[in-house]
Amino acid sequence: AKYLLTSGSTGQPKVVINTQRMLCANQQMLAQTLRFLATTKPVLLDWLPWSHTFGGNHNVNLVLRHGGTLYIDEGKPVPGAIDATLRNLQDVQPTVHCNVPRGYEMMLPALESDPALAAKFFSRLQMLFYAGSSMPQSIWERLVRAAAQARQQPLWLTTSWGSTETAPANTFAHWQLDRAGVIGLPMPGVEVKFVPNGGKLEMRVRGPHIFPGYRDAPQATLDAFDDEGFYGMGDAGHLMDDADPAQGIVF
Repeated sequence: AKYLLTSGSTGQPKVVINTQRMLCANQQMLAQTLRFLATTKPVLLDWLPWSHTFGGNHNVNLVLRHGGTLYIDEGKPVPGAIDATLRNLQDVQPTVHCNVPRGYEMMLPALESDPALAAKFFSRLQMLFYAGSSMPQSIWERLVRAAAQARQQPLWLTTSWGSTETAPANTFAHWQLDRAGVIGLPMPGVEVKFVPNGGKLEMRVRGPHIFPGYRDAPQATLDAFDDEGFYGMGDAGHLMDDADPAQGIVF
């Protein structure tokens, strides 16, 4: 379906083959996880670039899969450009909002000081989603407080875990979390394996949403998978409670 470059934040950028099977499988997993999308078509206001798997696979395909609406936001979470996002929120009330933690941090001063803007932003929101980096607990708590000032329904603030090679989502926290750090549980069809590595547990994944390899890089492709066919993400995690895996994985 497409080629996407990895970010390069953890090594030399590589060209990831994204197949139609990967993308469709991942959206079916999300559909079985985010059950509310069957009755509430998603409305997104989104700045995330389509050259990245978060904006270009997760968000665009979520809208396509469910017949929703995506408004392209010319704003972004940098000084000067965040004002455009805040103006657009006056016109578009999303049902699902996806952002990086820095984006929420830059939106918060306006949401905390402008009750009318906060009321509009939170009015139709069914899911506030973050990914791309870890969420500081202080930002989490400010978002929850801002939502509580604007509406009675508790805010569903949640996250997932994935990469360009996984189309992108492996896990999803499909329940009400009370703090940052938990990345949920494997979605339907996904297997997660914990492997001891350097005093931590490396997380490896397998499923129909995993990429077939890197373009024109047979050795890098071979190195990415273990002998059981699990893709080595290189991220560490552990169960919140070994006696109760349903409480989720901590990143």
